[in-house]
Amino acid sequence: MCHAVTELLQRDGMQKSEGTTVCETGCSSGSTNFSARGPFAINSLSQNVRITTPTPTSKTGTPVNLDVIVTYPNSSAAAPFPVVAMFNGFQAKASWYTPTANHVASWGYVVLQYTLQGLLPIVVDRVELGYLTPLLDWLKTQANTTTSRLYRLPNTTRLATMGHSRGGKLAALHYAGRTDVATAVLVDPIDNTNNTPEGPDYPSAAKALMAANRSAGLIGAGVTSSCNPPGSNYPKFFNALAPGSWQMVVVQAGHMQFASGDGSLTFWGIDKLCTHGKISTKEVVDDTNTFAVAWLQSTFRNQTSQTGLAAFKEWVKVQANSRALNFTVKGSATI
Repeated sequence: MCHAVTELLQRDGMQKSEGTTVCETGCSSGSTNFSARGPFAINSLSQNVRITTPTPTSKTGTPVNLDVIVTYPNSSAAAPFPVVAMFNGFQAKASWYTPTANHVASWGYVVLQYTLQGLLPIVVDRVELGYLTPLLDWLKTQANTTTSRLYRLPNTTRLATMGHSRGGKLAALHYAGRTDVATAVLVDPIDNTNNTPEGPDYPSAAKALMAANRSAGLIGAGVTSSCNPPGSNYPKFFNALAPGSWQMVVVQAGHMQFASGDGSLTFWGIDKLCTHGKISTKEVVDDTNTFAVAWLQSTFRNQTSQTGLAAFKEWVKVQANSRALNFTVKGSATI
């Protein structure tokens, strides 16, 4: 069951406030429109990072090279910032999600992304889940190194996960299985399919979420295809999430429209496999960015984001009335 939109932001005692501060302590801003860029200028660091993952067959672990992108607010005065670990879709690259990473970072978050080098061999979920801990260790080292561009910027004790497609599944598995992850934003996530049946290598994220009994922000594509087949897509995740979870379905969004792409042949090929809706990819990405910031702010900066959250509620009303999206909050009556 789900709250009506008129009750959208009343969970946890939220009330509309006249305050406009949305930054961390040490920064003030009148920004309240989550669909617009946030109050922070941003920068990014791209680096090849060699991590070592645990393995039962080696005492020293397995070395893995990752192409890492960290997008961060260019402000030491307001630091440190919460970290959002953002996971790509299957065979996708971190750069395909640059507009979303930039948007989230501009609202005061350090966005950590990586791309696996090469398309083969395919890394199973069980193995890739082992990448986050050493990657966060690397980020902590950067935060404590005076010569690093990330010095004192990330706060890895305030952590969220976010991801699209298979990346949404990885984000959900981390969120369900780790106590250091405060929340998650799941973007048209896909659980087990005929190609990745449930088993030790491919655990079910929906089952993990059900057992964890945690709430999250969930975005779904209204247009389904072989890329986001019914039975494996967003409703399976929403059914598993705890009360208080938000679900936004972009009615005319296709599965790959949550990724902006990079003009490459690889992106073109994957994009062609998935059906597009009747709206542009930019519109889908913009809706995703707005939702993601609202959910993250409601988790990490609840008290200082009341005006922005109230404005988000009004934005939802307009979009829902135009039938561009469906929005529900798990736990009460439907819209």
